[in-house]
Amino acid sequence: MPANDERSGFRRWLDRRTGLDSLLDHALDEPIPGGAKIAYVFGSGLLFLFLSQIVTGVFLAMYYVPSADHAHTTVAYITKEVTGGSFLRSIHAYTLTPQSHTSQKK
Repeated sequence: MPANDERSGFRRWLDRRTGLDSLLDHALDEPIPGGAKIAYVFGSGLLFLFLSQIVTGVFLAMYYVPSADHAHTTVAYITKEVTGGSFLRSIHAYTLTPQSHTSQKK
């Protein structure tokens, strides 16, 4: 049985209409000369950290007011009143630190 027949019905339907599987195969199935090494992991890790920054930043920006009068108040509101606000702030802060260390030129 070919690998394409093992997909779910929705995925087969989506692939017939969009060609998503061939696009993903072309984008992701790239041969790595010399095999996978630790250096390839850093690029994927940085992409994950960057996307985490974008997603958490968008959610935090929904509540933040960037003015001198209200900045501290809105950060306190996000931390104490918004459901998961402290978690979002932590993820946003902790993903920035390794991202800034790994992307610096030496």
